[in-house]
Amino acid sequence: MTMSEFDKLAENYSRCYGKNQLRFGSKPVLIVIDCVKAYHDPTSPLYAPERFDEALKSILRLIEKCRAVGIPVVYTSVIYETPQSGGKCDCTILCGYSTSGCVRATALDSMQYGYSPFVVKDACGDRHASVNDSNLFDMQAKFAEVLPEQEMMKLIDGIKKQ
Repeated sequence: MTMSEFDKLAENYSRCYGKNQLRFGSKPVLIVIDCVKAYHDPTSPLYAPERFDEALKSILRLIEKCRAVGIPVVYTSVIYETPQSGGKCDCTILCGYSTSGCVRATALDSMQYGYSPFVVKDACGDRHASVNDSNLFDMQAKFAEVLPEQEMMKLIDGIKKQ
């Protein structure tokens, strides 16, 4: 069996980065990034329904789930305390637009501030599938956990009530 280009890339990244899996915390916060009407308005140059409509459905399910179990939901611009200073969250759940820009930047910032970033791939969108997928791949390889919506829902269900 021959390896696909993607398999070769994944194997190379695994050798280079050797990333361990991040621990999902017990006090996450959901960060919804740049979910604005322009991505869903046919008159907007940002309109790309094939990329954003499915992501929006996943985002709405995440918001509903997080609110149901008391996980804070914040939108794009938020300043939060670091875990080291006794902050109110210990990891971030990330979703929104665009994967290659603001989602990626927020994931990197989360990691740099001491939070474990969890990116919900079904709830992210970018203008082109290849850009979206390559950024998700790169974040997973280097500094975030990238997982499907269903896996995130299970993690949320597993948080111990305090």
